[in-house]
Amino acid sequence: MSRTVIAACLLAATGCAPAIRTMPKPAPEPIAETPLLAKSPDIIVVASETAYDPETGSISYMLPEPALVRIRIGVQNGPLLRTLVDWEPRAAGQHVTIWDRTDETGNISYLGRRDITVVITCIRPGEEAAMQPKACALGLRKSPEILISFPGESEQNTDGIPVVTGVVPVRIEVGVKEKAWLTNSQYEVAIYIDHVFVIEEEEGLSPFSYLLNTQGMNEGEHVITANVLSYDGEVGTRSARCYVRKGK
Repeated sequence: MSRTVIAACLLAATGCAPAIRTMPKPAPEPIAETPLLAKSPDIIVVASETAYDPETGSISYMLPEPALVRIRIGVQNGPLLRTLVDWEPRAAGQHVTIWDRTDETGNISYLGRRDITVVITCIRPGEEAAMQPKACALGLRKSPEILISFPGESEQNTDGIPVVTGVVPVRIEVGVKEKAWLTNSQYEVAIYIDHVFVIEEEEGLSPFSYLLNTQGMNEGEHVITANVLSYDGEVGTRSARCYVRKGK
C-alpha cells in the first residue's frame, strides 16, 4: 500500500465521510462533504451541517435519520490521532461532541493546533454485517488497540517520560484480541515523528520494532505516533512521548 493510500485510510472509514478541516480563524467552520469509496453505499447516512470549532473542541453535525457514528481525528497530511466515537448509536437530529483535544491516551495535548482534520462516517443501524470483516473480534470494525514502548530504556525524566539517546528501538504491538483478524486481513504499520511521516512497513508484524535514530533530532520532548492500517480499512493509533537527550 502506497503512502498516498495510507494518507487516505488514516481518516476514512468505509462510507461517505464529511471531512472537517480547521482554518486559521476562531469561528466554527462549515465544510463540504467529501465522498469516499464505499463497499455498500446504500447503507451510508450522510451527516450535514458539520463543523469543528478549534477553540472549544466542539464537533457538530446533523443526522437525517438514526445512525451508527464514527468520528476520527487526525493531523492534516499526518497521522490519525484518535477515534473519538467508534460506531456509537445516535438519533436523528443535531449533535455536538466535545473533543478534549488530546490523543488516544489522553496524555498528549493538541490545544491550539490549527491543522486538525475530523472525519465523520455514519451507517444505518442494523446494517453492521455489510461492513463486518471476516473473523473480526470486536464487532462492528472497532478500531484496533496498539501499544508503544521503549524496551531497555529505564530512565525517565521528572515528568515520567522515557529518556532516549543514540539509536533506540521503539516497539509497536497490536492488542491480543486484534492480532488474529489483523493478521488475516493483513496490515501495515506507519510511523510518524512529531506528526511527520517517517517510515511504513507494508508487511505488518506484531511486535514490530523501529530503530529511532535521535542524532538528527533536537534535544527535548518528541512524539512518536504509530498507525496500524488493515487492508480492509481499519486504522488503530497510539502516540507516546519520549525525551531526547543529546550526548555531551
